Amino acid sequence: MSLISRVRTASALPPGERALALRAVAGLALVRLVLPLVGFTRIARALDGTTVRRHRRPGRPPSAADVRRAMQRAARTVPGTRCLAEAIVAMRLLRRAGLPAEMEIGVARGSDAARPLDAHAWVRSGDFTVTGDAEFERYARLIQVSGGA
Repeated sequence: MSLISRVRTASALPPGERALALRAVAGLALVRLVLPLVGFTRIARALDGTTVRRHRRPGRPPSAADVRRAMQRAARTVPGTRCLAEAIVAMRLLRRAGLPAEMEIGVARGSDAARPLDAHAWVRSGDFTVTGDAEFERYARLIQVSGGA
């Protein structure tokens, strides 16, 4: 999809969805730049210390499903997006909306040394999967970051 098509699509969204999608795109672009420089540990500490802010814009607050749609749009817009960057941004958006958020990072069970490491990151809000759709049982959890409501 061309940039002009993306702008047209974004301008047709309701204002709340458009703002959330723009925050997701900006967040992904920023995380893609910063993550290699500062590393995940510092970003996880910053996420852990983030205060939960309740939604203050007019209209209804974003739901976990709204954040999921915004992240899907953003991932299609920002080239080279990986699951870890998506998870970091989704955590931030959920926490800003005052929603429960849990990021998990795991490695595939039964990986052999001849293959590259198969790792994956995903975010859930309650029982709802926001990013990182996968066969979660395939992965042994290594890291969990929780927060939100």
